[in-house]
Amino acid sequence: MSIDKGLYQLPQGIEQLEDEDAPELEIEIEDPESVTIGIDGEPILSLTQEEAEAEDDFNINLAEELNDSLLAELAGELTSDFEDDLASRKDWLQTYVDG
Repeated sequence: MSIDKGLYQLPQGIEQLEDEDAPELEIEIEDPESVTIGIDGEPILSLTQEEAEAEDDFNINLAEELNDSLLAELAGELTSDFEDDLASRKDWLQTYVDG
């Protein structure tokens, strides 16, 4: 009878990795609008409020940014695709309704 290893067992040699020579992670918050993360005193990532505001552009409503003709074209394509999907499943839907 074999004994399985535990699912959450640490890898062998992990104790050796916990060394005093390992780099020390530093997180410095200068103010609520600026954060710096570094290893051994060398900054590796710096975030400021301006960068965070620039990322807000990712969440904008594209429908407000696109012109009306393009929106109408997209709406037409979407409606057409929806109707084609319903038509392709018409027999299945009828069978489902009839039971």
